[in-house]
Amino acid sequence: MENIINITDFMTGIKSENDVTSAVFDAMLKCKSVKNPVLVFPKGVYHFWPDKAFEKHYFISNNDHGLKRIAFPVIDMENLTIDGGGSEFMFHGRMTPFVIDNSRNITIKNLSIDYDRPFFSQGEIVAAGQEYVDIKISKEEYPYKVAKDNIIFYSHNWESYRLFNLLEYDPKTGAPAHTIGDEHMRNREVSVEELPGNVVRFKSKFRKIHNPGNIMAILHEERLNPGIFSDASENISIEKVTIYHVGAMGGIFQNTKDVTIKNLDIKLREGTKRMVSAGADAMHFVNCLGKIYIDGCTFQNQFDDPLNVHGIYTTISRIISEDTIEVEYMHFQQTGIRIYHPGDNINFIDRTSLLSYDSAKIKEVIIVNQKFTRIVFEKPLPGSVKIGDAIENVSRMPDLIVRNCRAGNNRARGFLITTPGNVLIENNIFYPGGAAIKISGDANYWFESGAVRNVTIRGNTFKDCNYGGWGKATIDIDPEIKNPEESNGFYHSNIRIEENTFETFDNALLWAHSVDGLSFRNNNIKTTQTYKPFRNVKASVCLNACRNVDLSGNIIDGKIITSFDEVKPL
Repeated sequence: MENIINITDFMTGIKSENDVTSAVFDAMLKCKSVKNPVLVFPKGVYHFWPDKAFEKHYFISNNDHGLKRIAFPVIDMENLTIDGGGSEFMFHGRMTPFVIDNSRNITIKNLSIDYDRPFFSQGEIVAAGQEYVDIKISKEEYPYKVAKDNIIFYSHNWESYRLFNLLEYDPKTGAPAHTIGDEHMRNREVSVEELPGNVVRFKSKFRKIHNPGNIMAILHEERLNPGIFSDASENISIEKVTIYHVGAMGGIFQNTKDVTIKNLDIKLREGTKRMVSAGADAMHFVNCLGKIYIDGCTFQNQFDDPLNVHGIYTTISRIISEDTIEVEYMHFQQTGIRIYHPGDNINFIDRTSLLSYDSAKIKEVIIVNQKFTRIVFEKPLPGSVKIGDAIENVSRMPDLIVRNCRAGNNRARGFLITTPGNVLIENNIFYPGGAAIKISGDANYWFESGAVRNVTIRGNTFKDCNYGGWGKATIDIDPEIKNPEESNGFYHSNIRIEENTFETFDNALLWAHSVDGLSFRNNNIKTTQTYKPFRNVKASVCLNACRNVDLSGNIIDGKIITSFDEVKPL
């Protein structure tokens, strides 16, 4: 039996247009005290400010750790539904809307998320050269000040002092400009000068001369506040939720079992002039387990990828005894996450080939600090284990189904898939600035693990992907192995790309290496004139260190391609 809890019962003397954060906290405490609570919101606009929000420190994969001010702290809870009733939740300042921590059977539905002041800024490019770009910025929409040769963007309760990235957008398409790519500013010498008329001159050595009349998005916020964060939880459902803006990822799920995402839209609000929805990925899953099911979603205008599913490699820093090792978390946005658990199975990985050479079961996990963990195994270590090798937790690698989604107009790629679980990517529409699907793996920089074993990509439509150049081909299978042809095995296996439609201006359809069992069959390829080709591509399909390959039944502009030899530039 459900227990209905109405937010209005906690809002005595509080107007929704002011700050409902304390009322929501009181309501969440009530939800903890009853069975099967349903927290409901009469349809309206509700405002949240960080001043009185619940606070807790979190390590969040691929985001920045620290103290988070949280509007809805779903912590140690079961069988909870939060029903927004079609309401809009408007956030002010650095807040994380939802945290789901050590909880079971949680549903969030029927609401939207937005921020009054976005965690990026933008303006019109009015002039540009190889060593400068002048941007006209609205101080009302994107408050800023120039001081000591630096620009500081701010709101009523935060300031950003660092420039991370500049990215040019075409206002006609609402997408990153053709071939323009990133202007990474993090480690670059840059100076700032304020000119008359709210124009700011950024002086540096730019990759390209930018185009007056286009819009420049300015990323100046770290990945501090994702929209929905789940850790150590199970059976989570997100339904009919829209995220118009969030400073970091739209949703990040780690160590979470069985996630269902239906009709989640992460996109720009209709009529807005903003170019960025989420400040990073739309959805991200790390060391999850069970099944991830995503259906009927729209992921547009993120400042990174629409979807990423992967595990984490750690490296062996010490061999302590015959059954115990110490491992190190290598990437700064992976530290502090509890990857390993007693009973989990791990693989030992050679970091040069990325191939597994042995396995073991965990008996005990001893967390030393956020960077180092000790692992005791049930049996003595294999004799081949050495310091510097990597390990991955193969017990926490989910199955994945993604259907009926739209993904594009974003910086970078489409779906990044690195999980050995069963994967089905079906009936989606892709139009990202880079590769639509990227299947990688890396134990030397990003440390994202998960060699795929059973992937089906079918019935999808790929529309003029890779116009921004973030990828080798529309489908990019590129584990970070320097010389895969020298390996004794293959990193990925059993990838089927069948019965898809490619509408493309670009010759590069498939780029793959280190795959055993790859089919690119019965696909329909249509050439377009949407953009001018900008790369010298030798062949539409490029393979290296692959075997058991089937390239049959493909049609290019009505002509059946009968053999690999005929798959040349379009």
